[in-house]
Amino acid sequence: MYICPMNFEQYQMDVWNGLPNSVVSDEYYDKNSELFQSIIYEFYRLYDKYDGRKYTVNEAIKSFEVIFSGILKFGLR
Repeated sequence: MYICPMNFEQYQMDVWNGLPNSVVSDEYYDKNSELFQSIIYEFYRLYDKYDGRKYTVNEAIKSFEVIFSGILKFGLR
């Protein structure tokens, strides 16, 4: 039986602690916390599904950086 190396709460904390504030500020997070929690949960599900081999904390951080840097640069329509 496989046991995932970390639970969702630990994964979430590690991602947020590694994410630069210039990409997602505390204010931006507070205004959109449900969105961020939903996204991070989906990353975690992939992490868990692939036994921690895919969507590691570092991959989730990089994905957030790419996605939200683009949103900050181009906006949402």
